[in-house]
Amino acid sequence: MPPELSDLIATECIHCHQTHSPRAELISSPFQSLTALETSPTPAETAAIRDFIRETDAEIVRREFAIARLRCEVAELRRRSEQHEAIIAPIQRVPPEVIAEIFLQANAIEAEYSSYPLDLGRDRDDNLVEKKSIARPLVHRSPLIFGEISRKWRSISLSTPRLWCSISLQCGKQRLQSNSARALCTLWLKRAGSLPLSIRFYRRSGSQFLRGDSSPETIEHFQDLMKTILPYSNRWRFLDFQNLPPSSYDILNDLQLDSVPMLETISVTHDAVPTVSQSTPWAKLQVAPKLTQLSFDKIWAANIVVRGEGRTFPWSNLTRIDVGDCSADDCLWILRQALTAVACRFTVTKASSVEHSLLVHPRLHTLKINVYASVDSLWSHLTCSALSSLSVHAKPHVIIITSFFQGLPGFIARSGSNVKDFTLDSCTLDDHQFMACLGDMPQLRHLHVSEYANAQFTNQVWDSLARAETEHSSPPLIPRLESLVLGGARESSHKSIVRMLKSRLQPATGPVEFKRLRVMFFRNVSQSAEDRLLEFRKLGLDVVVSADWFEDQAAGSETSDSEEDEGDVNDGSNGSECLKISPTFFTSLI
Repeated sequence: MPPELSDLIATECIHCHQTHSPRAELISSPFQSLTALETSPTPAETAAIRDFIRETDAEIVRREFAIARLRCEVAELRRRSEQHEAIIAPIQRVPPEVIAEIFLQANAIEAEYSSYPLDLGRDRDDNLVEKKSIARPLVHRSPLIFGEISRKWRSISLSTPRLWCSISLQCGKQRLQSNSARALCTLWLKRAGSLPLSIRFYRRSGSQFLRGDSSPETIEHFQDLMKTILPYSNRWRFLDFQNLPPSSYDILNDLQLDSVPMLETISVTHDAVPTVSQSTPWAKLQVAPKLTQLSFDKIWAANIVVRGEGRTFPWSNLTRIDVGDCSADDCLWILRQALTAVACRFTVTKASSVEHSLLVHPRLHTLKINVYASVDSLWSHLTCSALSSLSVHAKPHVIIITSFFQGLPGFIARSGSNVKDFTLDSCTLDDHQFMACLGDMPQLRHLHVSEYANAQFTNQVWDSLARAETEHSSPPLIPRLESLVLGGARESSHKSIVRMLKSRLQPATGPVEFKRLRVMFFRNVSQSAEDRLLEFRKLGLDVVVSADWFEDQAAGSETSDSEEDEGDVNDGSNGSECLKISPTFFTSLI
């Protein structure tokens, strides 16, 4: 017991049975004897009892006031105690620069948690252009929350410009939301001092949030927001605009050609197809000496590729390019201008008609082509001597003209000697053409194939992947294969897969390099077939198998282990079953 409380002796109360200090004596009732009588009190006694009740009620009021006063005093004393505890708290001995670093680390965590409210359904690891982590300005999150703790913390946060040099704002078309966004943006820009700026403006996805783009009021609001950041163009480092009305970018026409000396990355995306721009505001960025990363999903509508005298971006500086809504002609034109590029992705949606001479790109190591329409081929016009990663996606269930893929084997023959990662989706090549492609990629490590069009993986392909049993046998295709992801397998027998796995995991010569297998059968497969494939987990293989349906005996399913024909496969009658498989479901397995 503290010494200042030693004069208080705690006892148990006979009324509430709680332990507390002795209470003041209460005035005893002079009418206690009447409670045991069954007779009614006399008028004189009744009047006296009423007087006693009034005195008792008055005493209750006085004591309740005393309790309220004591509670107030206790609260004040507790506040004083906490204040003095804060004076001697260990945090008070931490230097301000250390606290500022703690703020920065907390801000980075918050930015990673909430930086990308819109990602267009794309995996972050699949982004060729770096997407910076930028925190949203919410009052209960950093950096605003630091100013609510104490004057000292507020002073430290306001004197740390790195907390304020990046901002991610959700913008609305209503005037109130637009005014609030501009006020927040202005506040951040002032507190950032002279540091480079990372700015993200975005609107929510979905057509219900993008209506009214063409209204004058909506355009005016977003142009005002762009005008807010325009005076700070000499400090732009990262710009990310998502779902803004295309007319908003007309403000960039007010830029000077040399006004973006620090800009490194720009990303522009739209959920809906924007209207075709009649101006070229992005041409003001052609003199951006540090711009190396560009992501623009609708280059055709924005007049990005301007041939002839004019140009838009400094293509010769760019090292990472991700553009969409383009033609094969646009891809070749961009690659011819961007000879320093090391990673490019093109989403091809338009046909081209311009003939090109052969382009040999000296530095490109990652090339991803997404095809969403019947378009012409670009492969016969391109060679990438340093290529290490190649990805070709065609939209499933869309008829892709065969000519787009016809030049692919020739391109791989010229460029595939150093390819280590190869992805092929909905390709129209047959198994012989596919094996020719694999033969021209001797360094291949990771192979990912989705058979939504023709079947590439037949039993012959699986057998060609099997490792030889002796040193004198011919080497297999992809001798250094480490992982294989396959969606389809409509013409693959699980027995052929088993033979390949046995040869790879129990080789007579050489180390075991094959580590990972994902197979999704676009047809019915026997349960015993799945069990045989999963048994290879005992040998250390990371294997996952899925199918439309697993069953032991079923018409149309693959033969079970009891059948002796090692080459027996499904008759192909279930080939159409692949149309029931969602590409999203297959992606979830990877």
